[in-house]
Amino acid sequence: MLILKKKSGKPASPYAVLRGVVVFLLLLTSLAAMMGVMNTIFTPRGPMYGSSGASLALIAFAINIAFLSKLLCCSGCGKK
Repeated sequence: MLILKKKSGKPASPYAVLRGVVVFLLLLTSLAAMMGVMNTIFTPRGPMYGSSGASLALIAFAINIAFLSKLLCCSGCGKK
């Protein structure tokens, strides 16, 4: 497949493909968590802070961003 080949002509390793899929899924879940934060904090009656739903949405968003930044930071350096 042309999509899975590097510029040097060698096929991409399965680890690199799996890492790309995980990064893409974390990006999607981060966007969904951000939408959850917006929906639970900003209600039609105005901003509502301190509810359990808003707190859980913020925690989910923070965890997703932490994992995503960890994977993106170490993707080019070769360190784990």
